[in-house]
Amino acid sequence: AASRSPPTLFSKHVPLTALAFHWTDDIPGRRRPYYTFSDFFFRGPGDPDVSGLAIQWGYSTGPALKISKRSEKWMHYERRPLRPVYHLGLARALPAIEQSVLRSHFPSKPRSSGRPLSAALNAHSTEALCRIMRRPYTTAGVLSSAESKYTLRRCSGSSLCSGFNMGTGEDIVIGVLYVLQECPPGSLVVIEEIEVGLHPEATSRLAEELQVAALAKHLQVVVSSHSYAFLDAVPRNARVLLEPSGNDHVVIPGPTARFALATMAGVADPELFIYCEDEFAGAIIKYALPSFARRRVKVIAVGSNSAVAKAAATHMKAGFGPQAMVVWDGDVTAANVEDWLKPARAIYSDGEIAWAKLPGNCSPEEWTVSQLANPGALSTVATELGADNHQAILEQARAVAEHDIVFTLAQAYNVDEWAVQSALCKAAAQAGHSDLNPVVTKVVQLLDKHVGQQAGAS
Repeated sequence: AASRSPPTLFSKHVPLTALAFHWTDDIPGRRRPYYTFSDFFFRGPGDPDVSGLAIQWGYSTGPALKISKRSEKWMHYERRPLRPVYHLGLARALPAIEQSVLRSHFPSKPRSSGRPLSAALNAHSTEALCRIMRRPYTTAGVLSSAESKYTLRRCSGSSLCSGFNMGTGEDIVIGVLYVLQECPPGSLVVIEEIEVGLHPEATSRLAEELQVAALAKHLQVVVSSHSYAFLDAVPRNARVLLEPSGNDHVVIPGPTARFALATMAGVADPELFIYCEDEFAGAIIKYALPSFARRRVKVIAVGSNSAVAKAAATHMKAGFGPQAMVVWDGDVTAANVEDWLKPARAIYSDGEIAWAKLPGNCSPEEWTVSQLANPGALSTVATELGADNHQAILEQARAVAEHDIVFTLAQAYNVDEWAVQSALCKAAAQAGHSDLNPVVTKVVQLLDKHVGQQAGAS
């Protein structure tokens, strides 16, 4: 958090994370990464003077820390807590062949002044490299120049090559895996725009390896990304969406990958945004709405019931669309609603946040199963799944935990999960249309209000 937030700092979230700690320990013959404010803040032509800026960090243990820039220098940043920090910026994606400084330090015939230092990926890291890139490698590692200031990756499989001749993706992955291998337990590893230079499949597999390394070595890994492949490969509780709101930012925890990317793209322009917890609830809402209303709304699954109000409030404050509303799951209580609306009202204080609840006082999946008692609904699902035994579908759905319904039926009838979800939600919405009337009525009222506002404006 900065006490003054000029535009030049809006893109500095990741470097500010790397600057939260101090690390002075040294290893003979090896250069450890150490970061000061001058590594990330530089006043170029036309840049504003940020003297007087104060940056504050909060820590899970220990007191908060504030560091000020009172003159040309940042003051007393050695007061930061001690912790190993590794920052992997976008320079890692620049091919070695395009860097003349690397050609100078890594010629084919080493100079007499000193041969490059060689460090290899261990067996575990090499296996991870093979999994990520889907290629066989026998060895891989990093060469360091004599003064350890510059590095060059190399690998061997069907042939031996250095970073001058390998693909950018494998060059990047070797560098990331080497950092994960060498960093001490408990380190902070900060990676900017992790998808740069990588194929989406490799990005997904790298996300999995990051999680394995983080758990094994108790690392804190902070990654910035605009990639669906990466976001979808990490659990929701590991995702945070930062949304600009005036001169501040709103933090939305646990967003779905689709919601995060749609928000960042800003491509939707409906008359009403409906925020709900997950795709299953979203499908029920879509099938419940009449055609004229469904064509005028966009339903977005946010990721958790506690985050939907904050997402709607951020949307309304930022002016992403004419209006927004929240539809919570049926098992949400009145006390839950009030608790979640309080922080949302702090974000958007210009009006009330519209909301409704799905029926049943239970989860959407459980309510959907209850609607299968209707023969017409059960017949609809059976037809969609190509099943002859209607009663077997009902028994299977009742026998499993609520969040396993879609997976279980998809496995049993060898169909895609999205087809099962679609069949269940469509049948339930048709059978339980009267139970869904409060949601439909609220949506139609908001759409009519929007039409009235447009007419008044014209």
